[in-house]
Amino acid sequence: MALNTVPAANAESAIGILAAEDAETQPLIHELAYRHYGQNCAYLPNSTASSHDKRNVRDGHYAIWGPMHLIQRTDIDNQSNINQVVAYMTGSQAPPGIDLIQFEASKYVVPQCAMRVKRSSEVGQMSPQTPPTPCGCYYDNLTNGTTSCKPCQHDTDCSTGYTCPLYTSNQTMGWCEPP
Repeated sequence: MALNTVPAANAESAIGILAAEDAETQPLIHELAYRHYGQNCAYLPNSTASSHDKRNVRDGHYAIWGPMHLIQRTDIDNQSNINQVVAYMTGSQAPPGIDLIQFEASKYVVPQCAMRVKRSSEVGQMSPQTPPTPCGCYYDNLTNGTTSCKPCQHDTDCSTGYTCPLYTSNQTMGWCEPP
């Protein structure tokens, strides 16, 4: 039953699954904490009830998440264009003139570069991951307006092992991202 068809007297007790953007932007909807098998307590998807950082999703504490699936045909002539789109969507390449991380953050979508865990199958076990070009600090700043990470312009501004990725061609400042 859609939320808009729930009788008003029962609206407070309705429960459902929504896309993150809907759950984050609808004023009468409250995200529920979830306790996964083997956990001692329940977690919200964000680090606090008022933040939008998806911290507990990104580090694996909030287990109700799934990866975006991309299915790619390999038997067509225009393979290079398809590879380009897949590279943009997986974060291995930035589209020219578009800050895809900023766009995803504005829609409450977690880009792969901000994830610290991954799954090899739908609803499968999580395992640690280190993205090739991490963007967790940048994502924190976009979603919360702040980050505990050090601002930088070059890798040399960061501690050993940390990098200073600039995600768009016109970006002059970044964040020292952990390995």
